[in-house]
Amino acid sequence: MVGKTFLTGETFPALLWPSTLTVTTLTINGAAAGNTIALPGDRTVTTTLNLTQGVLALGTRILTLSSGSSIFRTDASSVTVGAGGFAFPSDNTTNVTYYANAAGIGSGIELPATVNNLTVARNVNGVNQATQINTSVAVNGTLSIKNNFTIPVTPPVVTVSVNGNLSIVNDAATYNLAVNPVLTNNQSLVLGGGNTTVTVPAA
Repeated sequence: MVGKTFLTGETFPALLWPSTLTVTTLTINGAAAGNTIALPGDRTVTTTLNLTQGVLALGTRILTLSSGSSIFRTDASSVTVGAGGFAFPSDNTTNVTYYANAAGIGSGIELPATVNNLTVARNVNGVNQATQINTSVAVNGTLSIKNNFTIPVTPPVVTVSVNGNLSIVNDAATYNLAVNPVLTNNQSLVLGGGNTTVTVPAA
């Protein structure tokens, strides 16, 4: 199967996605933010997981992400889990992007402990909203901040370690309601790369 978009608050029809097949792109786009969409079994996404709108309820299922895959999540979506969860690639090459559009967003189980690139942004024109990072994460590539970014107060202990580059960008060239991102650091943002480049908006 090349790719599949599921729009309803139903369990994925097993006949459309046999257990022996994977998809390159999976898009969760429920009719409303509260719609729950469940997997029929353990599945694999090789390229892109789009969490656009609705609740992806993993339950006891395992959703495997292949090496170099990307996750895009908006503030209208979320992921719940029981005994299952995500299986991330062992080479830590997942890329995660959060789009805080109409409201703030808090990271969930879709954020692995180590990523390649982590981006906080928007994909519609709107005022700044915050992405809150709720678990410790190491970024080996680039932490790209195009919208407000928050590390919350304890508990739990949250450390964001940037082992690559940190880029803070005013996204007004693309979205005219954007202003300089606000970084709220209540715990630890650590620049740990040996050749880290820090880019900030012009004054």
